[in-house]
Amino acid sequence: MLNPHNQSEYMSIAMEQPNILCSEVPPTLLEAASWDGEEPSTFFVEFLSAGYQEWLAGETGQRIRLPREILDQVVLGLWTRACHLHTSRLLNRSNPDWDKQFFSDEGIV
Repeated sequence: MLNPHNQSEYMSIAMEQPNILCSEVPPTLLEAASWDGEEPSTFFVEFLSAGYQEWLAGETGQRIRLPREILDQVVLGLWTRACHLHTSRLLNRSNPDWDKQFFSDEGIV
């Protein structure tokens, strides 16, 4: 579980670095995602939503208010990616997503 200081630090990443590559995401964040259980925690929903919305604004040049159902699907896809990245790191295996932007929904939705 992430402590509040780390949560604030990671939320800053989501807001300020929406183009961060999967390979650049702190391993502790990927590990925390994998400990969430069967669905993302409240923090990860907020974190991934914020990062995705920033990424989308950068891609489109405008803020888009998505329906909750679509945002929930994107968040679930991004969270699943984070869990797979953590597993790849643990097993020292390659992953085709390492060079992708972490908050991008390309290839997952």
